[in-house]
Amino acid sequence: MQEEFLYFVWKNGLYDKKNLITTDGQTIQISHPGYLNTDSGPDFFNSRVQINETIWAGNIEIHIKASDWFIHNHQTDHAYDNVVLHVCWECNGEAMNSVNQKIPCLELGNRVSKLLYENYLDLVQNGFKIPCQALIDKASSLDWINNLERMAVERLNEKCSLIMDEAASVTFDWDEILYRHIGACLGLNVNKLPMQLLVRSVPYKTLQWHKENRMQLEAILFGQAGLLQGVFRDEYPNTLQSEYNFLKGKYKMKPLNTSIWKFMRLRPAAFPTIRISELAGLLQMPRGIFSHVVDVGKMEDLLSWLSAEVSEYWQNHFRFDSETETTNGHIGKATQEIILINAVIPVLFSYGKYRGNNDLCEKAVDWLEKMDAESNRIVKLWESLEIKAENAFQSQALLQLYNKYCNFKRCLQCGIGQKLLMKHCSEK
Repeated sequence: MQEEFLYFVWKNGLYDKKNLITTDGQTIQISHPGYLNTDSGPDFFNSRVQINETIWAGNIEIHIKASDWFIHNHQTDHAYDNVVLHVCWECNGEAMNSVNQKIPCLELGNRVSKLLYENYLDLVQNGFKIPCQALIDKASSLDWINNLERMAVERLNEKCSLIMDEAASVTFDWDEILYRHIGACLGLNVNKLPMQLLVRSVPYKTLQWHKENRMQLEAILFGQAGLLQGVFRDEYPNTLQSEYNFLKGKYKMKPLNTSIWKFMRLRPAAFPTIRISELAGLLQMPRGIFSHVVDVGKMEDLLSWLSAEVSEYWQNHFRFDSETETTNGHIGKATQEIILINAVIPVLFSYGKYRGNNDLCEKAVDWLEKMDAESNRIVKLWESLEIKAENAFQSQALLQLYNKYCNFKRCLQCGIGQKLLMKHCSEK
């Protein structure tokens, strides 16, 4: 038995409500169960219960056993003095608050369907990657629409919270934030951390002093990446090296360790050398990159900017001093979409919330809804269960649902899990 299950039972009234009495014989009527508290303090706030002839407005504390009240030291915590009812699976004793008042106890163990609990255990103890996959066809399309919308917004808000913390650390310089997140996206999974370290090692404002000179931009970025160390044959890396040695002293920069970069098992188009040149191309905007994102009207214009080309040298090189056939030459569509979904849209959404501008938040969501659904192992897993994302808004929702709920068996916090559990019980 877990308290999580009791929260679910209490919140949804899934117990026999006939002739409710406390363990000391007082009659009870529940007008409102209260609202689940996810922070410290009593489990449910603002409940309304009638005990005998008295109507109480206060908090509810829930435990498996009544003795847990003392194990958790609630009897000395003033935060629990406004608890009006102690709801337990087993009332094996009395609870007292810090002013020595007895808390009435309602026992639920003999009022909850055994089938409901058994079905809950079936969900959280099976070995499926999607715990409810055996029942998933019982959820209606409306259930899925509502839950996916909730998951997508939750995912955006979680990203927003992290972005706001980061923005505060750079005095809400939104160009800097967008630059950092785009850089991280260009690294994909393999070189994400090195790219994060790179973009944090040289501020966006420093690079903006050189935005009209592609060679200087690349000199700073390749130099900071630690990729301009050693002796080169080609003229271009030697020029970059010379320029970086001057700029490094001017801006007091310190390069990263070359060993952090990964080249193995990567397509050449995803080599860090190519990604760094592409980043330099993205930074050559006449004005700030974030202003461009805010003002752009059509997604096509945004994608045009995100298809930045590499510089001339990298059109037939993947590494320094190693000439090859003509390369792709620009950021591909798949990477553009990764940047949009994981950098541009979350940063725009965060800025909209920061400024209280709902139009910008809606524009961010609208862009997600207009983009094709992502294709990855998690989205494909859902597809195998005939749950198909129609767009990127829904594929983001499916990622959130799997990573934050299915993966941790949080079926009782999931709208689909709750619906399926109650429906499964009613059908048996």
